[in-house]
Amino acid sequence: METGALLTSYRQITRYAITRLVTVRIIALATLLTVASLWASASQTPSDLGWIAIFSYLLICQFRLWDDLADREFDRLHHPGRILVTSSDTRPFFVALIALFLANATWISIWQPLPRLTIYVLLVASLGILYQRKAWIGQWRLLRMQVVLMKYPIFLFLCTKDEMPNRLFIAGLAIYLLLSSFDLLSDETLDTTSARRWLIAIECAALVITLVTYTWPIHA
Repeated sequence: METGALLTSYRQITRYAITRLVTVRIIALATLLTVASLWASASQTPSDLGWIAIFSYLLICQFRLWDDLADREFDRLHHPGRILVTSSDTRPFFVALIALFLANATWISIWQPLPRLTIYVLLVASLGILYQRKAWIGQWRLLRMQVVLMKYPIFLFLCTKDEMPNRLFIAGLAIYLLLSSFDLLSDETLDTTSARRWLIAIECAALVITLVTYTWPIHA
């Protein structure tokens, strides 16, 4: 029985990873964080590419899994075919989540100064509190999306050693605005409200202004 349960858990996690973690979007996001980290660092070189890419990917996997676990009730209505919705036992996924948390915490403690580990723990604690507030999944979902996406500039900070503050800020802001604009445009479950339309316009304009301002000849 135990062997059968372990095999079932393994199959569920494998199916989840294939459909939610090994996707073009996730790999592109990890690549974006990796390139931004190299650009924002004063000491990292292309030889560090592999380690940064792995860490970026593991961070994204941890928080994507956590997002999906927190959104099960919402996904039952809007994405009924997802693995976490159809699975009757989510314990293996929580075990995987804890394993990812420990792996990322270990990496940070080895690669980065101790204060970065504190920031990582605070990020986990903050999102843990947020995910407990079920109302944010419903009528406050648009605001929740904007808050949750703030984790990506923090990911960039955690991935970058000897950062150049100006470049780190520009890269983090651009990543946030890019991902937020993309989600607002592509998420069909969001209501078409004037607030959403205004937010799309503001964030797209802010992204363009950020990129144009920094790439203006005075910064060349």
